[in-house]
Amino acid sequence: MGCAKLPPLSRNWLKVTEAARYMRTTEANVALLISRGDIPASMPVSEAMDPTGHVANSRCRLVHVDDLDAWLRSHPATPRVVA
Repeated sequence: MGCAKLPPLSRNWLKVTEAARYMRTTEANVALLISRGDIPASMPVSEAMDPTGHVANSRCRLVHVDDLDAWLRSHPATPRVVA
């Protein structure tokens, strides 16, 4: 009897670079939103436990897709008027 094939795991946590692509913005903007506390971010356990790691480095942070979606819903894009 064979094992049932499992569906692929959904990726709920994104690195800052992936979050920037998801939000269609720059890494600097995502890092700014994280540093201001607008988007919650978590540090991977391997980075948080490392005493020599720099905690201030926001590239090590992980953000949850649901938090990104919530921020995007509360900040809809406004079109720019070009004269």
